[in-house]
Amino acid sequence: MIDIIKACAETKVKICITLFYLMSSYSNFAQTTLTLSKKSEIFDTVIQSSGAASNSPQWRADHISASLSSRGSRIFRSLLIFDCRSIPPESLVLYATITFRTDKSWSENNANHYADSTLDNSIYLEKITQPWVLGSVIWSNQPSRTDQNRVIVEETNDQYETRIVDITDMTQEFVSNPTTNYGFMMLLEDEMDGAKRVRKYGSVDNDNYGPVINITYATELDWAQMPYVENFEGSSNWHRSGAHVDWTYITGPTPSFKTGPTEAIEGVGYYYIEGNTDFPRKKVGLLTSPIYDLNTFSKPELKFNYHMYGRDMGSLSLEVKLDSLSNWSSIWVMNGDQSDSWNEVSLDLSQYISSPIRLQFVATTGTGNKSDIAIDNLSISEPPSLPIADNNFEQALKDLGYDFKLDGKVFEHIANTITVLDVSGKGINDLGGIEHFIALTHLDISNNHIEALDLSANTQLSSLNCSSNELIELDISALSALNLLDVIDNDLLSCVLIYENQEVNIENAISSIDSGAEYSVSCPIVLLTDGNWDDPNIWPGGVVPGPNDRVRLVGNSVTLSTQVNNQSLEVGENIDGQPSQLLIKDGGYLELNEYLRVTESASDEGQKSKVIVEQGGRVKVLEQ
Repeated sequence: MIDIIKACAETKVKICITLFYLMSSYSNFAQTTLTLSKKSEIFDTVIQSSGAASNSPQWRADHISASLSSRGSRIFRSLLIFDCRSIPPESLVLYATITFRTDKSWSENNANHYADSTLDNSIYLEKITQPWVLGSVIWSNQPSRTDQNRVIVEETNDQYETRIVDITDMTQEFVSNPTTNYGFMMLLEDEMDGAKRVRKYGSVDNDNYGPVINITYATELDWAQMPYVENFEGSSNWHRSGAHVDWTYITGPTPSFKTGPTEAIEGVGYYYIEGNTDFPRKKVGLLTSPIYDLNTFSKPELKFNYHMYGRDMGSLSLEVKLDSLSNWSSIWVMNGDQSDSWNEVSLDLSQYISSPIRLQFVATTGTGNKSDIAIDNLSISEPPSLPIADNNFEQALKDLGYDFKLDGKVFEHIANTITVLDVSGKGINDLGGIEHFIALTHLDISNNHIEALDLSANTQLSSLNCSSNELIELDISALSALNLLDVIDNDLLSCVLIYENQEVNIENAISSIDSGAEYSVSCPIVLLTDGNWDDPNIWPGGVVPGPNDRVRLVGNSVTLSTQVNNQSLEVGENIDGQPSQLLIKDGGYLELNEYLRVTESASDEGQKSKVIVEQGGRVKVLEQ
């Protein structure tokens, strides 16, 4: 702190005020400041493009510089690296500065921040991206660098300037990834012009004028756990401060008459500011949050309740701060009397996912004592979500703007309001989750790889296109509003389950169904799983088919060793050509009222579907 105050005395007032404000705004949070200035902590060297020194390493140079010789024949750059490994990698760098100082005993020829005519001597600080060896680096083997998070240091003609430069973003990268901390390079913004430009800091022979780096950071103790809930019950990890007034914890009503709440909206207590008549009338109270990292959310939502009741009411605003050196930005404000009730606010914080933030309530009381302001019941979470089974299905929803992150779920309030959905040709295998889209009226899932489709919850559908899939069964019996249907090119689909008289409605509208398929109020039960016939776990719904059921085996192997009776049985391959096999063992008896059909393979190669009857097993078909 003392070093920065001294530096402020030698530099511009604006910088001094900014730094003092930042240090004050974070001074009440758990934090640590690391100061680096020794030779064992900061290492720098100068390289030049030509001349005798261009091939001579300059370890721990007397000064650091970025300059261009009078005729542009030599370019100077400095490389600097500092050791910040003592800072835990998970820490948040609140702010970091490097102070460049100049020895006033330097002669004018040595210490000269100079640019010819109107040309400036602005410099870049650019992160170095590969290792370099102090004492060995020269112009010809200098390391690569990147302009990402580049810092621009504006021009100066002040001969003995002290300059404080913000390097927060760059330092955060060094702290988070200590193994790739190769420091930064200092170079002129414009090295191509032949005019003389000079930027030098340091001293010829006095190490006390080397650069100083100050890093203030917050550890894990400052991070809030997500999802976050704060009911302001007595102790809180929010910091209270303000000019002339402070946020106060209270239970029950506030002291003043006809202002403030009578009780908390959640729990026992809440935080409030008293709008009394003491001087000055308008008082400002600040309530500042811990650090929030929202990157685990796809659509974080902030909710809180506020109470602003009273004829003299002032204002309440909520501000956000993205990083230590940015300004607080208002994201919500309310003015005046809002009636004697707790009001709820919901704010979308999605734009802050990429950077940790703090929040701050700013309450300003009114012109009289009827201006108590209160807050309670704050939370940061995501809206309720519902599962999506297929990554390609979710990606298609994301492409349409209905999803925000590939995490196997979609927000309920979005899914429930979509009426038209086209996810055709997206490589979808499983449409599990479509049952959440209860408002759908038009659905196009054509040209995918879907085998099973549950539309029992999508009762508003009037148009359905599921052509060119791999459907084995389709149940539209719950879709009373359906008047447009396309299910062609589903080679294994033999039956579409409908309710009584639905066939007439559909056929009057469209006939897009394969010639080998039928509409029926009683479609076969399709079995896709291997196992024993009498095991309920292998059958859809967990029920073994009975005498009135038709059955269809598709690409599986089933063993029958008990007596069963069904209407009919069809044994065939699945879409991949995998055949089915029914093995009737000794004691097994299959009785069918209508028919037994073993379908032919689409290919002449490979195994065929079959029914095998072992000795002691029997099959009986009552009607042919």
